[in-house]
Amino acid sequence: MIRNMATLEFTLFEFEAPRYVPSHYRWERNRKGNLEGYDVQTNAHAFTWQPHGSQFTIFHHVPASAYRFRINRTPGVIEEKHVLNLIGFNESWIEPIDSPYTSAVDPPLKDD
Repeated sequence: MIRNMATLEFTLFEFEAPRYVPSHYRWERNRKGNLEGYDVQTNAHAFTWQPHGSQFTIFHHVPASAYRFRINRTPGVIEEKHVLNLIGFNESWIEPIDSPYTSAVDPPLKDD
Protein backbone atom coordinates (compact mmCIF):
# COMPACT_ATOMS: atom_id res chain seq x y z
CA MET A 1 0.00 0.00 0.00
CA ILE A 2 1.14 3.49 -0.82
CA ARG A 3 -0.51 6.17 1.26
CA ASN A 4 -0.62 9.94 1.37
CA MET A 5 -2.12 10.82 4.72
CA ALA A 6 -2.25 14.55 3.86
CA THR A 7 -4.66 13.96 0.97
CA LEU A 8 -6.07 10.60 2.19
CA GLU A 9 -5.13 9.04 -1.16
CA PHE A 10 -4.08 5.41 -1.31
CA THR A 11 -2.78 2.90 -3.86
CA LEU A 12 -3.21 -0.78 -3.15
CA PHE A 13 -1.42 -3.61 -4.96
CA GLU A 14 0.25 -6.90 -4.16
CA PHE A 15 3.48 -8.46 -5.32
CA GLU A 16 5.38 -11.53 -4.29
CA ALA A 17 8.10 -10.55 -1.84
CA PRO A 18 11.35 -11.98 -3.12
CA ARG A 19 14.29 -12.95 -0.97
CA TYR A 20 16.72 -10.05 -1.14
CA VAL A 21 20.41 -11.02 -1.26
CA PRO A 22 22.50 -8.26 0.39
CA SER A 23 25.45 -8.81 -1.95
CA HIS A 24 23.23 -7.95 -4.93
CA TYR A 25 23.06 -4.37 -3.66
CA ARG A 26 25.52 -1.53 -3.13
CA TRP A 27 24.94 0.22 0.18
CA GLU A 28 25.72 3.85 0.97
CA ARG A 29 24.57 6.62 3.29
CA ASN A 30 22.85 9.66 1.85
CA ARG A 31 23.30 13.25 3.07
CA LYS A 32 20.54 12.73 5.70
CA GLY A 33 22.29 9.68 7.16
CA ASN A 34 19.81 7.20 5.69
CA LEU A 35 21.14 3.92 4.33
CA GLU A 36 20.30 3.38 0.65
CA GLY A 37 20.60 0.17 -1.35
CA TYR A 38 21.21 0.19 -5.11
CA ASP A 39 20.98 -2.83 -7.43
CA VAL A 40 24.56 -3.61 -8.50
CA GLN A 41 23.47 -4.63 -12.03
CA THR A 42 21.06 -1.79 -12.87
CA ASN A 43 22.11 0.85 -10.32
CA ALA A 44 18.39 1.27 -9.53
CA HIS A 45 17.55 2.64 -6.08
CA ALA A 46 15.96 -0.35 -4.32
CA PHE A 47 15.82 0.45 -0.59
CA THR A 48 16.05 3.27 1.92
CA TRP A 49 16.39 2.73 5.64
CA GLN A 50 15.70 5.72 7.88
CA PRO A 51 17.24 4.68 11.21
CA HIS A 52 15.98 7.75 13.10
CA GLY A 53 12.39 7.11 12.03
CA SER A 54 12.80 3.32 12.03
CA GLN A 55 11.33 3.12 8.53
CA PHE A 56 12.45 0.74 5.80
CA THR A 57 11.20 1.48 2.27
CA ILE A 58 11.35 -0.96 -0.63
CA PHE A 59 11.00 0.76 -4.00
CA HIS A 60 8.83 -1.21 -6.38
CA HIS A 61 7.17 -0.62 -9.75
CA VAL A 62 3.47 0.18 -9.26
CA PRO A 63 1.42 -1.77 -11.81
CA ALA A 64 -1.26 -0.03 -13.87
CA SER A 65 -3.77 -2.46 -12.34
CA ALA A 66 -3.18 -1.04 -8.84
CA TYR A 67 -6.37 0.04 -7.07
CA ARG A 68 -6.26 3.77 -6.36
CA PHE A 69 -8.74 5.46 -4.05
CA ARG A 70 -9.30 8.55 -1.92
CA ILE A 71 -11.17 8.83 1.36
CA ASN A 72 -13.43 11.85 0.97
CA ARG A 73 -14.27 12.18 4.63
CA THR A 74 -11.75 12.04 7.46
CA PRO A 75 -12.67 8.99 9.50
CA GLY A 76 -13.42 9.54 13.16
CA VAL A 77 -11.60 7.86 15.99
CA ILE A 78 -13.19 4.84 17.66
CA GLU A 79 -12.32 4.25 21.28
CA GLU A 80 -10.51 0.96 21.95
CA LYS A 81 -13.05 -0.03 24.65
CA HIS A 82 -15.90 0.41 22.16
CA VAL A 83 -14.26 -1.87 19.57
CA LEU A 84 -13.53 -4.52 22.19
CA ASN A 85 -17.16 -4.39 23.36
CA LEU A 86 -18.42 -4.69 19.76
CA ILE A 87 -16.48 -7.92 19.21
CA GLY A 88 -17.37 -9.28 22.65
CA PHE A 89 -13.73 -9.42 23.74
CA ASN A 90 -12.97 -11.58 26.73
CA GLU A 91 -9.69 -11.52 28.67
CA SER A 92 -9.56 -15.33 28.41
CA TRP A 93 -8.68 -14.90 24.70
CA ILE A 94 -5.16 -13.88 25.73
CA GLU A 95 -2.77 -16.23 27.51
CA PRO A 96 0.49 -14.75 28.82
CA ILE A 97 3.56 -16.88 28.19
CA ASP A 98 6.57 -16.72 30.50
CA SER A 99 9.75 -15.98 28.62
CA PRO A 100 12.81 -18.15 29.30
CA TYR A 101 14.98 -15.15 28.43
CA THR A 102 16.00 -12.55 30.95
CA SER A 103 17.09 -10.03 28.32
CA ALA A 104 14.71 -7.76 26.39
CA VAL A 105 16.80 -8.55 23.29
CA ASP A 106 15.96 -11.74 21.41
CA PRO A 107 18.74 -14.33 21.45
CA PRO A 108 20.43 -15.20 18.16
CA LEU A 109 18.68 -17.81 16.07
CA LYS A 110 20.31 -21.23 15.96
CA ASP A 111 21.16 -22.82 12.63
CA ASP A 112 18.77 -25.62 11.69
